[in-house]
Amino acid sequence: MTHGHKMVYILIIRVGRDIHLNIGKLGRKFFKKGYYCYIGSAMKGWIGRIKRHRREDKRKHWHIDYLTEKFPVEQVFIKKSPKEEESRIAQKMQNFFEFIEGFGSSDTHNRSHLFYSEKKEKILSFIKEEEFYEISNI
Repeated sequence: MTHGHKMVYILIIRVGRDIHLNIGKLGRKFFKKGYYCYIGSAMKGWIGRIKRHRREDKRKHWHIDYLTEKFPVEQVFIKKSPKEEESRIAQKMQNFFEFIEGFGSSDTHNRSHLFYSEKKEKILSFIKEEEFYEISNI
């Protein structure tokens, strides 16, 4: 795949303890111990975007930066697709997972782009059903 492909991606982040975090303009939010699934997209330069999400030392630009500063990205899944796929999947996830209102969704009509599950397997099952595949070398 090349850098120019349109990609929707999912980041899996394990939060190891209950914690309150300040999430920029979104304010102080409570994160339960467990697994979080963040859905995003990159229309160009998706490899660079994912590398950025994995870095701890970055200027905070997106809501997800505040979470990944404290808890690293454990797994990354991608899917080549049109931009609107990101919103469709986020909408669907709202029906199956708890979420943090307004997280990562300021540029969409979705209620959130960050979803929670106590069990990682539930998230992985959803990802498999949506035909994402894991990348581990980025």
